[in-house]
Amino acid sequence: MKIGINASFIRKQDSGIGQVSLNFIKTLVEQIEKNADFYSEIEAFLYLENDIEIELTGNITKKVISSFYKRDDLVRKVFWEKVLLPKQIKNDGCDILFSLYQSPTIIKGVKHVMLVHDTVWKIFPQYLNNSRKKIYYKLVDKGIRKANRIITISQNSKSDIIRFFDVSKENISVFPIDCDHIFKKRIYDKRKKDVLDRFKLTEGGYIFYVGGFDNRKNVDALLRAYGILYTRHNGKIEMPKLILAGSFHSNLIPLVIDIPNIAEEVMLKGGIPRGYIKSIGFVSQEDLPYIYLGAKLFCYPSLYEGFGLPILEAMSVGCPIVTSNVSSIPEIANDKEAVLVDSKNDEKIVEGMLKVIHSEEFTNDMVKNAKVKSRKFNWGKFTRKTMKLLMKQ
Repeated sequence: MKIGINASFIRKQDSGIGQVSLNFIKTLVEQIEKNADFYSEIEAFLYLENDIEIELTGNITKKVISSFYKRDDLVRKVFWEKVLLPKQIKNDGCDILFSLYQSPTIIKGVKHVMLVHDTVWKIFPQYLNNSRKKIYYKLVDKGIRKANRIITISQNSKSDIIRFFDVSKENISVFPIDCDHIFKKRIYDKRKKDVLDRFKLTEGGYIFYVGGFDNRKNVDALLRAYGILYTRHNGKIEMPKLILAGSFHSNLIPLVIDIPNIAEEVMLKGGIPRGYIKSIGFVSQEDLPYIYLGAKLFCYPSLYEGFGLPILEAMSVGCPIVTSNVSSIPEIANDKEAVLVDSKNDEKIVEGMLKVIHSEEFTNDMVKNAKVKSRKFNWGKFTRKTMKLLMKQ
């Protein structure tokens, strides 16, 4: 059986889909090496847009499909997914294509299993803010409807797919994903001190956010809530700083939150000193577990998540969490493992942060519960279930 795997997003390892793609391939390689007999009838082709260094096993062949169009935008994306990839899959004689993200690829005579992470563009149509995006996502919509089988990563995403695409529930499998292995490794105190010193952070002295800065991430609400927290409680509690981490993606303009201006307004309004709200930019996977662990709490007020990888990262490391009570988030962390709040209400975000800050006993119990829950998410389970499904098609 020849299986083609669209792992194009591996080139974007600062994205959730990039992390899922990379960890799936790494785990698949491990499983093939441990259980060669089970996978002996499988020949897999790993399709990439850009070459990457990755260790593969004998029956996985890496194929880099280059485009003459070098700019990494929607024009190249459509050409790659609709022309170059189908042509290569036909040439390689694949029986089935597994796409590691929602895509517009349709290939006559080749079965297609698609991993649909979320339906952001349906819930927030303002993200389709130009004609190119509207055309692209119409093609994606058609790709989802034409897929032979859908895999998704939460029950909430399954419900959304049924609602927006009229896909039969029997044709959708829910396989929860995991965070990167690095968040489940042992934490070393010396390494933690080195990382915190490098970023000029004090252990327990900051509220942390990491993720995107587009509208649905709701970071403007976090900034306003921090302003309320500081104004009302500075002097009554040891006031943590607010530290924001993440990459600015220019392709989301004008849908990104104007963090510098909102932060400036919050500081002026609340009389907050310089340095109490700080952006530290992109943080590597190697450093991130230590920054989670050094935080007083992790606040993630997102309005919609297909899964919510940063929440699971914080749970795995042992960082207290304040997050939203919407979409898939309660599937990942319930009210025993995180403080869940109405994140459309700034006051509720403040209440959630104070609940963590004021009660050490409550926070310790919550962190213990979260670490236990985090072990239920496993790349091995996700990969085994996915491969069994592919082999049955």
